[in-house]
Amino acid sequence: MKTHFFLSLIASFLMMACDKNIVGFRTGAIDRSTSSAPSCDPGPLPILVGPTTFLINQSVTLSWKAITPLLRQGFQLSLPDGNKTVVGDTVTFSISQPGTYTGQTFGIDICEQTVGTTFTMTVLSPLGSPSLMINNGAAATNLANVSLTLAAANATEMYITNDSSCTTGGQWQPYTTTTNWTLAAESLNTKVFAQFRDALETSACVNAGILFDATAPVVSFISTPSANTFDSTANFSFSADDALSGVKTFSCALDGAAL
Repeated sequence: MKTHFFLSLIASFLMMACDKNIVGFRTGAIDRSTSSAPSCDPGPLPILVGPTTFLINQSVTLSWKAITPLLRQGFQLSLPDGNKTVVGDTVTFSISQPGTYTGQTFGIDICEQTVGTTFTMTVLSPLGSPSLMINNGAAATNLANVSLTLAAANATEMYITNDSSCTTGGQWQPYTTTTNWTLAAESLNTKVFAQFRDALETSACVNAGILFDATAPVVSFISTPSANTFDSTANFSFSADDALSGVKTFSCALDGAAL
């Protein structure tokens, strides 16, 4: 076949050479091996879109967005009730138990190459109701240093402050159920504020109050007997004042001995 084609080509050339108008000759051919073909470079990995930290029973949708075309793709998730395999670029699910779970994306590109990646999912329980108590619920104290009892189930950090906004005067620190704290100024209801959080949620700002009175009552004599007297009895009158907690009891002594 190639020989006949070559002879025919020579014959055609000789015939055209007799024509004085022919001044040149050119040939060309297309190599089938260079025809357009898909690239088998896998390119960048597909991108996982969606949350990987979420709450129990929360409906979660994950998408696997391929940058280069894929023939097939899907997900495989390790869940409490077994593995879940979904074919497609999107999966929707929920997990009923807190913990750490794994997932894997898989796909086949146009060159029959396997692509995919493994990812981790963290599932959290929601924050419990926050609470705060000063000195185990005592009504009053005369000391600035107090003990706090805190609670917020599933919290990982807490913020304690004397400021009602819960945004200044403290710092986020690891969650614990008891800690010491210094009260602000004395008052009938000196308050402490606290807030709690985990990786997803932040609680409301809660508070507790206590009567904080560190100043002793002021005692004043209203009347006293004369400095010198022959009487065996003497009359004294006095007053005792306390601006915050009031006067609970009073006592008198003469030369150190109680009256």
